[in-house]
Amino acid sequence: MMIWIQIISWLVAALVIVINGYLLLEFFSSEVNGAVFATVVCVLTAAYVAFVLYLISRAITYTPWQRLTRSKTVATTVN
Repeated sequence: MMIWIQIISWLVAALVIVINGYLLLEFFSSEVNGAVFATVVCVLTAAYVAFVLYLISRAITYTPWQRLTRSKTVATTVN
């Protein structure tokens, strides 16, 4: 049951991301005029996309990456 809740929540999140992407594209094509304003909007959009990708990467568990970080611990012995 828990896996279905996760699947549904990811589908809803993907729908929201697609809608936001469409709105950003529509905004770019109709409202952005001028090099300075276009640069500012591009930087803000890149920051938004990076933040969304960061949130997605935090939600996905990368088992091989977790093993690499856990295997680097150093054990100390006391004589």
